Amino acid sequence: MAATIGDTIVSMHRAAVYGLSILFAVACGKQADAPPPTTTPDDVEDDEPEDGTFEFVSTERNAQTEEAPKEQAKEAFEGDPVVTSAPQAHDVADAAVADRLNPKQQWIQSPVMPTKWPGVDRHVNVYFFPMAANPNSLTSFQLFSPQYVVTVSLDDGTGEVTELKKRKLGMIADTRPSRLERQEREMAEAALVHYLLTGNPHEGENSFWGYLKYFHEHPKLGKEMKRSHPAFTTWLEKRKGFE
Repeated sequence: MAATIGDTIVSMHRAAVYGLSILFAVACGKQADAPPPTTTPDDVEDDEPEDGTFEFVSTERNAQTEEAPKEQAKEAFEGDPVVTSAPQAHDVADAAVADRLNPKQQWIQSPVMPTKWPGVDRHVNVYFFPMAANPNSLTSFQLFSPQYVVTVSLDDGTGEVTELKKRKLGMIADTRPSRLERQEREMAEAALVHYLLTGNPHEGENSFWGYLKYFHEHPKLGKEMKRSHPAFTTWLEKRKGFE
């Protein structure tokens, strides 16, 4: 009887140990199959490349969009122009009419003006206004409308002369431009030539306002220039105050 009870106790003890072993094995199996713990924001590694550079797709696309007009402008103006400044254009115009100007008269040469507006045409016009002496005054002259206009090609540096029918514009005083006036005119002409060569009116000095000031200070000349280039004058007036 006692042996039987002892054997029973031993058997129960062995069964208990065996059951615990099975439970422990099952628990270990479930822990091994469990998914890894979720990382917190502090544990997330930065995707920054080792060289410290970044790639922003949207910015790159925007840059390509902004560069496209400039590339198109470059493609539209292939080849190196011969004339790249307003003084060079004036030299070409002077040479073209050198044998036509009456040496007994004085002449006023206009600023360079665009041959076409709007749009970009790599040509400029230079007008030559003749003046006659006034027998009643030593300080004033009779001004005439332009007798010659020279179309200067910025591409090949040639000048084509066209003779115009002149008419009296009235008397003007014999005055010399101040240093400031010359500088403002030169800046305006430089802005126009830069635009004709690049196709972009928003680059460079953008001193187009100098044309309006020249027209204002020389009303008789300015009236003729406005009449010959109405579209350009309208653009200048709309642009006034932007510079």
